[in-house]
Amino acid sequence: MKKIYIIILSIVAIILISVAAFILYNENKDNLTTEKDVSILTTYASGSELSFWRYDDDLNLLSKKQIPIGKSGSYESTAVHNDEIYYIVGCKKLFMYTKNKVLVFSKSGGKQVKSYPLLNNYQPNTIEVDDNNIYNTYNNDKEVIFSKINKKNNKEESILLKKSEKKNGIYNYYVADYISEHNGKVYAFLRSNDRTILKIINPKNMTVEKDIELVGGLSFTSAVFDKNKMYAGAMRGDHNDTGRLIVLNLDNGRIENQIETDEMVFSMIDDDDSNILVFKSKDESNPENHTSIMKYNKLTNKLDPYKKMDRTVLSALKNKDGNFIILGHYSIAIFDKDFNIIKETQTPQIGFTIDIFD
Repeated sequence: MKKIYIIILSIVAIILISVAAFILYNENKDNLTTEKDVSILTTYASGSELSFWRYDDDLNLLSKKQIPIGKSGSYESTAVHNDEIYYIVGCKKLFMYTKNKVLVFSKSGGKQVKSYPLLNNYQPNTIEVDDNNIYNTYNNDKEVIFSKINKKNNKEESILLKKSEKKNGIYNYYVADYISEHNGKVYAFLRSNDRTILKIINPKNMTVEKDIELVGGLSFTSAVFDKNKMYAGAMRGDHNDTGRLIVLNLDNGRIENQIETDEMVFSMIDDDDSNILVFKSKDESNPENHTSIMKYNKLTNKLDPYKKMDRTVLSALKNKDGNFIILGHYSIAIFDKDFNIIKETQTPQIGFTIDIFD
């Protein structure tokens, strides 16, 4: 009788262990995708969740994963550095931002590896990352702040970039739309209703080295660095939905060229030694809209028409094979170097970011 009892207990134990292992596998199978497999990662935000969709080089979907960010959480911005993805999450409660943070995930999107606290009582806007620091901008009704977080000790330093201005009894509020880091400098684009200012920041001593006044009302979306030049694209939605491309000499801080475009500039790609591809559209929010591709020649400083696409391009990147990965409202697609479509697959609505890992 005792022997039968032991056998029964053994069988029950085996069954329980098998069930537990099955449950554990199903809960974690999204995390089993290897870092080497993942070539393309897209991010989507819906309510209180971030979603990672991970693909290989041929757009085969490897896995999907949802990351809860809380009922009061909101996705703000993304940066990628050394195969890690940095997400700003702003946590708003009763009109106040509390418990703002940066969540860091491995490139497979399956595992959170770090978390950094951010300043509270401000809305976090933008993020940029280098080997040692995380750079952010914040704003509220009164001011725009720039901060630097040391990744080793979590220490955060901040400086004031711009205070709101009062004109004729009406406040002119500023917000930082876009920042980019290059060769130890951070380039922050601030705008209000009638002004756009580029601030060149030295993050080592946390000082603003130069203010450059640009055409008012521009909202910058992208930048490409090549040698001693920065090429930056912007939209101007309050001015007949036009855009602008500026060329900044990094050696002397002077604007060398400004070209107004008939549509808003949303994305740019450094295509080769001579050309930058400029993606522009009348309305990025309309999934049925077209996108025009222009070529800016770095040698002649001319912007010429190149291609027209039958879709709205939210984000565009070039992979190691010279093909283009295009993220739209409902799909992600691979195009060859001449923008002939190779493969397309449906995605959730709406894609926010796309990152490529070669």
